[in-house]
Amino acid sequence: TKHPGQEVYSGSTCKQGEIEAVVIATGVHTFFGKAAHLVDNTNQVGHFQKVLTAIGNFCICSIAVGMLAEIIVMYPIQHRKYRDGIDNLLVLLIGGIPIAMPTVLSVTMAIGSHRLSQQGAITKRMTAIEEMAGMDVLCSDKTGTLTLNKLSVDKNLIEVFEKGVDKEHVMLLAARASRIENQDAIDAAIARAGIREVHFLPFNPVDKRTALTYIDGNGNWHRASKGAPEQIMELCKLREDTKRNIHAIIDKFAERGLRSLAVSRQEVPEKTKESPGAPWQFVGLLSLFDPPRHDSAETIRRALHLGVNVKMIT
Repeated sequence: TKHPGQEVYSGSTCKQGEIEAVVIATGVHTFFGKAAHLVDNTNQVGHFQKVLTAIGNFCICSIAVGMLAEIIVMYPIQHRKYRDGIDNLLVLLIGGIPIAMPTVLSVTMAIGSHRLSQQGAITKRMTAIEEMAGMDVLCSDKTGTLTLNKLSVDKNLIEVFEKGVDKEHVMLLAARASRIENQDAIDAAIARAGIREVHFLPFNPVDKRTALTYIDGNGNWHRASKGAPEQIMELCKLREDTKRNIHAIIDKFAERGLRSLAVSRQEVPEKTKESPGAPWQFVGLLSLFDPPRHDSAETIRRALHLGVNVKMIT
């Protein structure tokens, strides 16, 4: 549990409640950044370095064998002069070591890094170019990488479960059960039009839903909630056949790559924010769609054509 004045770490999960914080460190100066920096500093031998080491070892062994053969042939067999043997051994030693190979390879990778920079890619390690060239499996994030990270709702796919409620009202209840602090002022005014907010329950990983207690124009108290369908169904105490119907719709959405968001409401006759209120009513399901980037399909197709198997991690 964190109290006012205490530090919180970036990347941590808030299980319940909400906070407003001031950023006091960024990058490698954060707790997570220091840990990542320690991992990044570990000496990793890449495939490129392994190949260079293998070539160097082969050259050294070849030179050693050649020098041994040269010594045997020149002195015990041909009885050459000591000076002539030294000259031949030095020529063999200098000529057999690939002194210019690291320089040539570094220049080649620098050219590759320049070409990648022209395409908007930044190379942190030169050896990463060779390692990327040998890649056979590409693990990619979905949100913001393959998609635009801009969720949208298709009105035609809204499923209504309560009689007397239309799709527009389902959208309105979902908008009311949303935060307005970070929204546009006009959108916030529309979401709260004709009502007075009493209490807002923010999202947390435990309840997996948000809720708003409000008063309408007639002075009646209501609550609207939206969140994970499993949590909303548990909140509404639905019958088994209704749950099966909802799960079937969720599966149908999932087959099309759509995420589901459930909406519910209840009356609050006690007119207090702490009161449990009347039984919750399951209002409807919204389908959320994150459209793919315009070049995602072509990029994946080109990767498959190059023999790279693409895996999505999300």
